[in-house]
Formats: sequence, C-alpha cells, structure tokens
Amino acid sequence: MSHFFLLCLSLSAVSLANAQLSVTIATDASIFVTEPTFISFNLDSFVFDPLNRQIWDNFDRSSPKLHNLMRGLSPALLRVGGSPADWLFFDVPYSVLNATKLSPQPIILTKTDWDDMVQLTLATDNRLLFDLNLQQRFGLQWDTSQAIRLFEYCRQKGYGKNLDWELGNEPDYYTHPGQVTVPTEQISADFSNLRRLLDAYPSLRAGSLVGPDVVSFPNDIVHDFVNIAGGDVTALTTHHYYFRGDTATWKDYINPVYFSGAFEKQLRQTKTIITQSKHPELKHWIGETSDSWHSGTAGVSDRFISGFLWLDKLGIAAKMGVGVVMRQTFYGHQYSLISLDLNPNPDYWLSLLHKKLVGPKVLYAETSHSNSSTVKVYAHCSAAGAAYPTGAVTLFALNINNHTEHLTLSEQFVKLPYEVYLMTPGDGEQNGLLSKEVKLNGNVLSLMPDSSLPDLLPVTRSAGMTLDLPAYSYAFWVFPDAEAPACS
Repeated sequence: MSHFFLLCLSLSAVSLANAQLSVTIATDASIFVTEPTFISFNLDSFVFDPLNRQIWDNFDRSSPKLHNLMRGLSPALLRVGGSPADWLFFDVPYSVLNATKLSPQPIILTKTDWDDMVQLTLATDNRLLFDLNLQQRFGLQWDTSQAIRLFEYCRQKGYGKNLDWELGNEPDYYTHPGQVTVPTEQISADFSNLRRLLDAYPSLRAGSLVGPDVVSFPNDIVHDFVNIAGGDVTALTTHHYYFRGDTATWKDYINPVYFSGAFEKQLRQTKTIITQSKHPELKHWIGETSDSWHSGTAGVSDRFISGFLWLDKLGIAAKMGVGVVMRQTFYGHQYSLISLDLNPNPDYWLSLLHKKLVGPKVLYAETSHSNSSTVKVYAHCSAAGAAYPTGAVTLFALNINNHTEHLTLSEQFVKLPYEVYLMTPGDGEQNGLLSKEVKLNGNVLSLMPDSSLPDLLPVTRSAGMTLDLPAYSYAFWVFPDAEAPACS
C-alpha cells in the first residue's frame, strides 16, 4: 500500500444548492499528537464554600459509581479551580480569616478535603491539577505562605506522584469586589517563583505547572507570559466559552455561527504567538471550557443538544495543536458531565466514546462547502486501547441540519468494512434535542445495575455502504483495516 493516500469523502447534501461537501483526509502523517489526558475535566472550587458544602458532600468520593465514571475517562486531569480558587485558603480557621476582613469572603479547603481529592484521583488513575490562590499578596509580590503550607502537608503525607499545579484563575478578568489587578510581568514572575518553590520539594518537582488561565485570548498577558515565564511552565492555558449561559436559548447550541471558525481563528492566533516567542516549543492547553459561561443554560447544557459544540470543540482543538481540553465541569453545575445524583449526562457518554475510539494522532482534514459549518468532520488514528489493529482510522462527525447526510467513501475505502457508533437523542422536547438520554445505535445508554459502565458496542457494516448521518446527530466510524501509514 502507498505510504501516502487520501481518504476522500463526498458528502451528498440535500441542500438548497444541491452542493456537495468534499472531505479530504491525509493519512500519510499525523499533523499533531495530543496528550493522553486530552479530555480532562474540572471541579469548581465553589463546592468548598460553606453555602455550597452540600454539593461537595453529595459528591461521594467513596462511591463505586463515581469511581467507575471517573475511571472511564482516565487518564485525565481533575482540575480544581475556577474563580473561587483566588479566595481559597488551605487549613486556616475561619476565625483567623474573618479577622482579616478579606473580600471576597475566604473559602477554606480542609486537610480532609485535600486527602479526599488526592485519594480519589489516585484510585481512578487520574491526576489532580490544583489552582493556587494568586490574590494572596504582599503588595505586588505573591504571598507563598499558603502554597508552602500545602506543599509541606503533601511532603508529610507522601503525596506528589499525581499532582500538578497552576496559579490564579482568569487574571485578565479580576472584577470581583476586593480583587486586585496584577500586572502581566508580575504574573509571569509569580509563576517563575512558584516553579522554584516546587523544585525545592523532591516529591513535587516532577509535576506540571501550567497557566495563566486567561479567558480573553490572544492578549498581552498571553504574549508576555509566553516570553517571560514560558521556560518555567509545561503549558500555556487559556479558557474558552461561546456565549453566556443564563441568557442563551437552546437554539444557540445549534446556531451555525458558533461552528463557523471563530474558535479555530483564536487558536491559530495563539499558536502563532507561541511559535514566534522565545519558547516556541511551549504547549497550549485549554484549562477550562464549555459551551457557555455563567454555569451553563438550565435545561439545555446537560442535554443531548450540548454535544454538538462539545464534539466540534474537541475536533478543532486537536486539529489546531491543543494538547489538553478540560471540560467545565465534571460535577456541580448545569453544564456538568454528571448530575448531582452521580448519573451520566449526555456529554459524559460522548466524552467516553471519544476516549474509547479516538487516538492521540490527528489526521489532516480539509473540507470545502458552504454548509461546512453545519456538518463537521474530523479524523484521528484509532485509540490504541480500543482493540483495533495498528493502522485503524476513526472518523467522527456532527450534523446540525434537519435532514440526513450521506457520506460516500472514495474507491480506496469502499472495499473496507467499518464499525458505526451513531449517537442520537432520546425522547424529549425539540425532537429529542433537549433529552437527558442519548442512544447509541438506537439503544439508550445507562449504567449497569451494579453502577459499572456498559459495553459500548458498534454496528458492523460491510464494505461499499454509505455513511449515513441522520439529522441532529453525531457519530464515529472506525475502519479497522485502513492500514494508514500515519497510524502505524
């Protein structure tokens, strides 16, 4: 077989113009390799607020169900962060903090809280990425006393092998009462200081340090941070959302405007800043993201319809060289992957299937069609752990049109059998788009009676058949016998 071949898909679209969408995928070489933790997830620090402690208490860290759900997405980073991270203190009595009259009201992370998070991530084969308080300062300088207090506790307990770190949350958006604006150069200096501090602890020095978790990018903070602190951090981290959740409607979640390339443009600009900096090898991770900010949209962000923007974001991020994408959030909000009673939401199942089928090697895909913002197609080498042979290729696509699309394979792939993983909504409003259920090949996905994950089984198709993508659906197709050189 040739060392370079193209997989061409001709998408016969039933559209006003009767045009075709051509998708060309080069399989000679991969264009990027994501991290093993590509799909990761967040836990918002707000759960430690006394007003929200019940949410944290319901997050039963000893639950076999929770362990199964987290292990299903491993390896991943569990990032504990968010805006409250910048008024979070470790193991300090409230009586002491209240006497300081700090604003916003400080939040306490107890030793038991920390033990639980470390043990939970260890038990589920994940890593803990913890966001330290950047707002604790002596004038311009970052106050390291809280970090040292936590690091000393880790040393005493023997923690460290699965710990990573960051400092501050969205420093370009410090608008809460009592927060101080930190100059860009000082943020970079604070990260360099933190790196030196971590290096002083043998059990912690191997952990990653990432930041600065800006929400508006690219901007001056990104440019200066990459050049000044780029040598001290593992990855530049940025945040991304499409729109504000509490003012959005379900129609925003399938609006072609949000599938039309603005996010890709942001990533390309950030990539240019990195490659033209003093540290062109620096990685780029998305440290916090979902479809909408402000906790998502009630009755929408945890429904089937949310999966379109999520799957598209995963495809774009990998194509544009983003190594890790951290979903806001795993638990506790309207846009969470699991519900407050620890049951999977539709985006959990989508993430699980992506983890199972999509490998780290990204294949170049090029599309040309006026409707390419309503049908999006991506390709990777298949995941190594999916029991597929070396050389297998996984395609995945989403269709936000109100009609079925038919993907016709090129002659080179027509002779190959393939496996189909089609995800469609359960019953519910707006033709099921607002359903909390998701079907895999027609069967509703749910946990087994013992709370274990079910087998995600495909439908096998013989060679020469078209790939049908129904209206408002997303799907994965695996070609086990593709023998793609990039995937060998």
